Amino acid sequence: MTSDQKLFKDLDRSFIFKVKIGNGEYLDARGRGTVAIESLTGLKLIVDVLFVPNLDQNLLSVGQLLENGLKMLFEEKACVVKDADNKEMFKVKMRGKSFALNLLDEEQVAVIKLENNSELWHKRLRYFHHDAILFMKENQLAEGLPSLEKNLPACEACQYGKQTRLPFQNSSWRAKQKLQLIHTNVGGPQKTPYLKGSKYYIAFIDDCTRYCWIYF
Repeated sequence: MTSDQKLFKDLDRSFIFKVKIGNGEYLDARGRGTVAIESLTGLKLIVDVLFVPNLDQNLLSVGQLLENGLKMLFEEKACVVKDADNKEMFKVKMRGKSFALNLLDEEQVAVIKLENNSELWHKRLRYFHHDAILFMKENQLAEGLPSLEKNLPACEACQYGKQTRLPFQNSSWRAKQKLQLIHTNVGGPQKTPYLKGSKYYIAFIDDCTRYCWIYF
């Protein structure tokens, strides 16, 4: 649960619920969604997080961790969280009789990342288009694919790796003969010098043939 709306990558405002806190009071949950947290090992996602505006601190449920197949071990004034293969995911030291998980703390060896099947198989298939994966599942074109959610959460890697650049607006007039129109551009200075120490280059492109000359 969190009161920081800025942490949510997506938030379903239609989800209204009441949660009971430690002193017996009930607080209103005004939504549920996926939280993105920056850590030393990258961006981490936690699903099914409640948005509770009147909460004074973020809370991570031990019960939900157990429901997701993780193991919790409390010993020597520390909490150790392990995955289903008994591998240690992170270790949180007790501070003031509570366990505060700071994802930017260098003492954490790793952090939990909860993903749905769609995200998992999207990455296993090398960021393949989600509609194509659903088509493969519906038409039984691949063995071993589990039931997948229809909607895929925003993929940060795809947003960076698959974005395209719009072309420059071209002139309506194009050259019909060689050397009738020449485009030129100067580039530099470059961080790494070229041969013979040059740091600049100039390029000439013939509009008709697209032939290119480059001089350093």
